[in-house]
Amino acid sequence: MVPSKVVAMKNLESRVSYAVNLALEKGGYKVPGLAAAIGVTRQSPYNWLNGKDLNLSGENLVELAAVSGLNPRW
Repeated sequence: MVPSKVVAMKNLESRVSYAVNLALEKGGYKVPGLAAAIGVTRQSPYNWLNGKDLNLSGENLVELAAVSGLNPRW
């Protein structure tokens, strides 16, 4: 089941930011480890949190969902 907070998100920026925060807070990742787990530069998660550089590849979105514990279809 997807939390109602997630369902209410209507744009990519808010969804990506939520997923990054979820990975950092509940997944126990720090930004460098999160970046390594996804396969992106260390700067990318910072950019995503700030709504910048949201041209993520499908593969990166799937990896972000996996490390965040979210369904990739979300």
